[in-house]
Amino acid sequence: MREALENARKLVRQGEITSSVLRAAMVAMIKAVPGSKVDYVEIVNDETLERVDLIEDRVLIALAVKIGSTRLIDNIVLDA
Repeated sequence: MREALENARKLVRQGEITSSVLRAAMVAMIKAVPGSKVDYVEIVNDETLERVDLIEDRVLIALAVKIGSTRLIDNIVLDA
């Protein structure tokens, strides 16, 4: 699932700031993995943990994914 987070980083570096676009790209990558199920993909302010619609400052992207019976949790902090 690190690949989905790194793809989000790449998209932000390319200028994408819309959370829904980033979330959709990440979910699509994860769902392409056989047996995977997305528990959550959240994009939040890294200090307040409030959801953000646009990445205009520093954000935390967190995800949890199940592959089979294993639950994977990971996150990344990005600057706009």
